[in-house]
Amino acid sequence: HIYRGPHCNDCRGKMRRARYTPELGRKINLRRYGITPKEYDEMLNKQGGGCAICGATEAKNAKGSKHLVVDHCHDSSKVRGLLCSPCNIACGMLADDPARAIMLAEYLKDHSDV
Repeated sequence: HIYRGPHCNDCRGKMRRARYTPELGRKINLRRYGITPKEYDEMLNKQGGGCAICGATEAKNAKGSKHLVVDHCHDSSKVRGLLCSPCNIACGMLADDPARAIMLAEYLKDHSDV
């Protein structure tokens, strides 16, 4: 045990797990992006209830989480919108480069009959 304050690491971990709830976890996650659950819900409503790119709803995005991902600019940390996991991963794989996304779309159009 490493002693840091009145509780060891193991005991602090047990206490944290005992207090953890999914709603608390959601609040902590959203706080990383500087938004509240209410602001998340407002963004989701403005997006029509689904992913800002493809429209997938929270319920359809059931791969581990029922919530959409908070998409943000890695340079400015500004929140851009809420995305389903596949769209968020695609943006990351394209390095958030619009020109690259357009080239990908053109490639897929040109090869859609294959």
